[in-house]
Amino acid sequence: MKILKYIMITLVAISTMATSVSCQKTEGELLMMTVASRTGMSAIILGGRQEILWVKYGEYPGWQAMGINSIEGFEYVPGYEYVIMVMAIPVENPPADGDSIRYQY
Repeated sequence: MKILKYIMITLVAISTMATSVSCQKTEGELLMMTVASRTGMSAIILGGRQEILWVKYGEYPGWQAMGINSIEGFEYVPGYEYVIMVMAIPVENPPADGDSIRYQY
């Protein structure tokens, strides 16, 4: 009888842990994003220019500039237009000069 009680307690503990882990979802919005086949150059920032991606997503129909490494897990290859799904995750307490949204591929 003690073994059955131990097994039941173990199963309840495991199911509780599994439920709590599965409930820890990343808060964010899933976006379909189009990445242009060519990159661009940003305006002069702190004395230099930076390579950027041209992307389209959401309600805005035009191309928007985004840093070349702004989409975590995405490896850009010039010459190909991409349509990808990304998770847009709000950044808690972003730095004053940083992004307020983080993108994951």
